[in-house]
This record gives sequence, structure tokens and C-alpha cells, in this order.
Amino acid sequence: MVRLQDPTQFHALYQALSQVDQGFHRFFKANHQRLQGLLHEDAQILVQGAYQGQELISLSALNAKWRLVGLEPEPRFLRTAQSRVEALDLEDRMRLLNHNLHEYDETGFHAALCSLKLNFHKEEGNELQYLTQLFGKLEAGGWLLLSIVKPTQVNIDELSEQLGADRHLLEGIFRLVHAYSDDEMQHLFNQAGFREIHPCNQTPLMQSYLLRKE
Repeated sequence: MVRLQDPTQFHALYQALSQVDQGFHRFFKANHQRLQGLLHEDAQILVQGAYQGQELISLSALNAKWRLVGLEPEPRFLRTAQSRVEALDLEDRMRLLNHNLHEYDETGFHAALCSLKLNFHKEEGNELQYLTQLFGKLEAGGWLLLSIVKPTQVNIDELSEQLGADRHLLEGIFRLVHAYSDDEMQHLFNQAGFREIHPCNQTPLMQSYLLRKE
């Protein structure tokens, strides 16, 4: 069973990153646009960890024909996402479900997104199981767009000066998550079954990858 044990940790991470990383919103917009160039008009997309609906709404704006499924196990976040989706009259284009990934049986997606969740699974030691579950949701040739907190070796003072950010917020980010090195990521991706791996976008704190299921 793979789940994020404390949803408030993800909320704290998301809020802190959005405050200290000036490229935060551009990072996700660029990720979605990169994915747009790979998918056909009637693609089915899974968003693992829909949170408060931000990525679902961003994706829906790129293509009106895409069909989206958002999984969010935390009821508070799900209610916020549902309210946003309803306010924009997008209910006919997406489904929001109160599920963990392992509780959802549907497969054959053309793409899946997973943003800033994998880091939390490193401490639990189940990150490979989590990636393998995501791999299993895709059709052959499908894409996983994965975003992580990146640096493993950081000097908080230098990073604070570089970003113009509060060092206490930065310290909080690296207390919340366990970051990955490039070699660790490559090894994990290969173990999970991904062979086509493309580093995508990055900021001083985040990295995204496009992974294809052959």
C-alpha cells in the first residue's frame, strides 16, 4: 500500500515552494505545454494527487477534448478541487475521485502526471512501488510527467541569497522532503520499467521528467 501519510505535509511543501521559488508557476505551465506537444486530441490523462485542482484546470485550458481523471485521497483538498471545477463548468471533461493510486483500477491512460509526491515516498522506502503503479496505469507508448524536489546537497544561505527567499522557509522544505540525485532517479526509473527518459524543466528547487512506457 503506497500513500502519503500526512496530507498536510504536501500542502506545506506546495505553499512553501510557491513562495520561495519565483519560477514555480512557470515551471508547471511549461511542463503542461511540453506534454501538450506529445498527446493527440482525445487523450485520456490521469493526475495522481489532484490536490486543489490547479493542474487539472491548467491542462483543461490546453485542450478542450482531453478527458481528465484526478485522484485525491484527502477530502479537504478534493472539495476545493471540485468547487473550482464546478465554478468553471468543467465537470463534463474530468472526474475527481477520492482515491489513493493503489485503490484505482483503471489503466490505459495516454499520460499521467505526478507532481512533488515522489519525494515523500523516499522516507517510507516505497518509491519504486509507487513508480511501478504509475507505470502500470499507462498504455504502451504513454507518458509520465513527473516533478520532484531536486537538490540533494544545498547550502541554505547561498540558496536563500540566490532566490531572495526566507532561509527558514527553505529549511522547512528540506525538512519536509528527501531529495533525489540524478543517479538515484535514473536507477528508479529503470527499475520501474521506464527506458525513454527525458529531463524536462527545472528551477533551483524542482526538476521535471518525461518518461515513456515502451
